[in-house]
Amino acid sequence: AHVWNSNRGIDISGGSGGIGFNGYTLVSGSTGTSVYVHDQLAGSTVSFTDLNIQNRHALGLAMDNAAGVVTVTNSTIVTNELGSTASALDIRNSSGQFLFNKFEALDPTGAPGVSLQSNNGLTAFNTLRITAHDGTALYANTTGNLAINSGGDATMGGNISAIRGTGVDLRNSNLNVNLTSVSSNNATVGINLQKTTGPFTIMGNGVAGSGGTISNNVAGIQLQNVAGPVNLNWMTLDTNGTGIKGTSVANL
Repeated sequence: AHVWNSNRGIDISGGSGGIGFNGYTLVSGSTGTSVYVHDQLAGSTVSFTDLNIQNRHALGLAMDNAAGVVTVTNSTIVTNELGSTASALDIRNSSGQFLFNKFEALDPTGAPGVSLQSNNGLTAFNTLRITAHDGTALYANTTGNLAINSGGDATMGGNISAIRGTGVDLRNSNLNVNLTSVSSNNATVGINLQKTTGPFTIMGNGVAGSGGTISNNVAGIQLQNVAGPVNLNWMTLDTNGTGIKGTSVANL
């Protein structure tokens, strides 16, 4: 399916059955939310094989009050050629399962590239790549369960970077997160974990700096009331006000 220059490119509301988009789905030039799944009932499904969102003016992919399952089995790519300050992916007020194989948010700015708020289900990525500027790359607050590369596969994980922004900000959530690298510069904090449970790991690839670079931030890595474990491998922290600050961290 190809959808061009509409208000909402794809708008799915309610329903208790299954909707599938097979093959390659392109949504380009939407002035409103490009793909919007909302008020979805438990037991219903929405699936894509490959999803590409381009030339967006507003949110890329959004789920609100969704209780079913939304799946993209291959790749999801959300670009930002027009400089929208809305998130590439926004999931909120939802109790469903949101399952992505490879998700890429390219050049988001302003609002977090990926924003997950007020959920109590599962959001899972095998690979997550975000290249943000002038805003947070990955933000999650009270999002239930967040899994990124839950098996810790060294070939998956993904790279998250934020120029003049926070790389990762995760709060009040249960984690199973294994990323390849996280980079951030010129922000209040590079990585922030607050009131989280479950593992958070930056893997790197065995080479110095391959786990990402945190530089020129007020605080490099900040951990508060974190059950962990937290593993930070092959990272470079340079010219931050504080390198790593931990308060009530069970396993670092």
